[in-house]
Amino acid sequence: MKTQEEIIMSFSKLKIKYQISITIILVTLSVLTTNIIIGEIRNTKTINMLSDLLVEQGKNVVAYFINEQKETALQLALRYANDNKIKEYLASRNIKFLDNYISPIYKTLNQTNGITIFEFGDSNGIVIRRAHNPDRFGDDKSHDQAIRSVLNKKKLVGFIFGNSGLAIRSIVPIKKGNNVIGTFQIGYNLNQNL
Repeated sequence: MKTQEEIIMSFSKLKIKYQISITIILVTLSVLTTNIIIGEIRNTKTINMLSDLLVEQGKNVVAYFINEQKETALQLALRYANDNKIKEYLASRNIKFLDNYISPIYKTLNQTNGITIFEFGDSNGIVIRRAHNPDRFGDDKSHDQAIRSVLNKKKLVGFIFGNSGLAIRSIVPIKKGNNVIGTFQIGYNLNQNL
């Protein structure tokens, strides 16, 4: 029999759409169980206690799932924002080599982690490349509050709207020395995964 930790680790390795589906099923089962118990138990205090407990457990599962996705997105964003080849390609504006380098990385992360957003911008907020949508680039995001914050050396992680919709995203600066030479954002698009 698996331990609780092994079950959580197995759960966190599933794609986001499966994690969300499993979470919804578990919450639904909890609600159904509550309804059955309500039909059998007449004591109001017991019913309220059990209902509150089940709701709290459901909230904890969802919060855990969201926090895991945010932490994974942040760790991946920092990893690739500090990748020397990516910094070199951005600094030299060598887009062909950047494409060749990031394309297999994105494909692997998409298949193994469910990543659906993988985007690089320059130091002016112009999108250089979207590995998740390679034909779409060149748009100006300098007006976007999240991009402006990252260009000012801040890291962001959480639910953030973008061109791909609502997503759990991490957006970080790419620095060469103390200078921001670009932005990188990675995430799980909820519109595609629900």
